[in-house]
Amino acid sequence: MKTFCGLMMIASAVIGVGVLDDCGGSCIQPDHDALWRWMVTFVCMIATVFFGLAAVTIGGLEDE
Repeated sequence: MKTFCGLMMIASAVIGVGVLDDCGGSCIQPDHDALWRWMVTFVCMIATVFFGLAAVTIGGLEDE
């Protein structure tokens, strides 16, 4: 489970960075595509933090 959480953390980070990299630096636009990019990036950022903390917590529980 620790490995799964670690892989999900890395996948979330890569997807979030990839979505922002896809817009080529012009993500602040008044259209709906920019809003979806920022929403996906925000969700990926939260998922990265969640899975990272879960991987650390699971690792701590296995040592006891």
